[in-house]
Amino acid sequence: MGSESPKLSDARTAFPARTAGEIWHARAHQTSDAFWVRQGQSWRGYSWQAADVMAKEIAAGLIERGLGQDECVCLLGHTSFEWVLCDLALVQAGAVSVPIY
Repeated sequence: MGSESPKLSDARTAFPARTAGEIWHARAHQTSDAFWVRQGQSWRGYSWQAADVMAKEIAAGLIERGLGQDECVCLLGHTSFEWVLCDLALVQAGAVSVPIY
């Protein structure tokens, strides 16, 4: 057998250790004006940059109201663009989004 499977240590060095919020922000910065998602019957589009700004504003509001880092939060609501933004905001605020599907 000529090739060996990758080792865990190889995988750890392939990706720098970053938070999910940092990864999201880097992607938003790289593709700022590209469409991230389209929603609704009118198919209104949102860019990566616009979604990043909205998520940061929500995160700031949650932190201002007492959300602490590493706190677990469940989002209850219909699947929607706003739900996704709130989930991203939790990640950017350093909280843990707990699924309750």
